[in-house]
Amino acid sequence: MVRDNIAHGLERDAHPETVSCDSCITDKMTNSTLRTQNFLCTIPGNVMHTDVCEMNETSLGGAKYFVTFTDEASGYIRAKPIAKKSEVADILLEYAKRGERQTGSNFKCIRLD
Repeated sequence: MVRDNIAHGLERDAHPETVSCDSCITDKMTNSTLRTQNFLCTIPGNVMHTDVCEMNETSLGGAKYFVTFTDEASGYIRAKPIAKKSEVADILLEYAKRGERQTGSNFKCIRLD
């Protein structure tokens, strides 16, 4: 801002690279990334992604949320409306059993937010 004459009355530091206050050091640090897989699963039913989303309006059946299940290999998506977030565990088990019956294999990995 001083260089562009936007801030008046401030002096420009001759050596800005020597600034070593805690805030500056913290702001310049990078976050380490989460370990990620570089490949997609190609076997249906092995890797599933799930997420819980809140709806803007309560449904006629009383659901305030919905949970989604996405099979990584096939891209098959299933959404189920739920009234409380505490229902997710039961729905997850139900979906896992259903997927096992349909594909013949059980889930190896479940990814969620």
